[in-house]
Amino acid sequence: MDLRRCRRRALSSAFAIGFLVALGAPAATASGPAPYPTPGPTAGRTAGPTAGPTAGPGRGLGAAAHGHDADRPDPGAEVQRPSRRTPLSVPTEQPGRVVYLTFDDGPSASGTPQVLALLAEYGAQATFFMVGSQAQAAPDLVAQVRAAGHAVGNHTYHHPWLTNLSDSGIGQEITSTSRAVGGTSCLRPPGGFVDARVRSVAASLGQSLVMWTVDPQDWRRPGAAAIAGAVLDRATSGSIVLLHDGGRDRSQTVAALRTILATLSARGDVFRTLPQCE
Repeated sequence: MDLRRCRRRALSSAFAIGFLVALGAPAATASGPAPYPTPGPTAGRTAGPTAGPTAGPGRGLGAAAHGHDADRPDPGAEVQRPSRRTPLSVPTEQPGRVVYLTFDDGPSASGTPQVLALLAEYGAQATFFMVGSQAQAAPDLVAQVRAAGHAVGNHTYHHPWLTNLSDSGIGQEITSTSRAVGGTSCLRPPGGFVDARVRSVAASLGQSLVMWTVDPQDWRRPGAAAIAGAVLDRATSGSIVLLHDGGRDRSQTVAALRTILATLSARGDVFRTLPQCE
């Protein structure tokens, strides 16, 4: 009797196990229940460096796209770009609300005289970062800028990305421009591209690096209203505003400048030259 009961119990257990296996349940092992399969590691996307177009040693103003992001320096270079709010060099504090207007890529026969006229109308001073080749071709405009009480800075002779040049090439770009404009004490590297070599060569030539804190990207020519709006939204006391008076048609910048000067003057701001460039 006991033997028959044992056989029935064994058959019942075997039937139950077979039923569970048919349903897909994991089988038991001597050391406990077997775990369900766990997914293997999934490979994440690896974003390797993508090499964009690199500029040659000299990148002149005649390039189709003159903007600060049109080309990149050597991908292997240690490059520091300025942010919108943190320049590499901050001007000396002055009392009151002071805004520093700066103009790159001139002088030009069309843009520079219009900018000078507007600055004179509002009693504003500014700093012009001149390209040496442009200045060499228009010494009368350089003289007009200085005679009006504005400061002149160095924006290299051919407008290359300095991080692509040798140390001697960097020095030549700076010294040639300094001679063309009658001397400079401050440098704005084209595109804002700097590395340890650029900083070292500039310092050895007595040039302070000056960047910007407000960039309305007027070189893209997005319209006068967009340029003025970007400046008015961001400019505060001590701001260094980046604009352009040369390189291309700057009619949008000139139109925006009138709005910028009128609006900021109405709120009590004054416009001064950068102390590093005086």
